[in-house]
Amino acid sequence: MKLPKKKIFKTKELKGSTSYKSPSIINSSLNQYQN
Repeated sequence: MKLPKKKIFKTKELKGSTSYKSPSIINSSLNQYQN
């Protein structure tokens, strides 16, 4: 249960760090999580 929670938090963190993170990378991460 701790693993999925951590993944969700990491995905949220990535979404918020779009300033210095490539949008394509975030998109890929979200796509992988949704799939």
